[in-house]
Amino acid sequence: MEQTLPYLWDAFNANIDWVIVILVIASGYFQNAYLKDLNINDALKTLLVSFVASGIYLLLAGNLVDKASLAKYFFSFFLATSLYEILLKGWTKKLIG
Repeated sequence: MEQTLPYLWDAFNANIDWVIVILVIASGYFQNAYLKDLNINDALKTLLVSFVASGIYLLLAGNLVDKASLAKYFFSFFLATSLYEILLKGWTKKLIG
């Protein structure tokens, strides 16, 4: 049992690009702060901004895009949006007021 948790964490961590997670969360805060006047759904604005930011990151980092990487990036995006909706959104509202 004591070897199971590190194994699960390693398997989970191997399938997440933490830079993508941070970029997606930062894109959400960016669109909330600077793109309020656009008459587009907030989720769509976050998707578009994070797509551009992640694309720039992938180009600058020189990461190859193959099927395994696309799955990793999608899983990272899914994790970031879920993490924001479940945890960070409520904490941010409590901190900011």
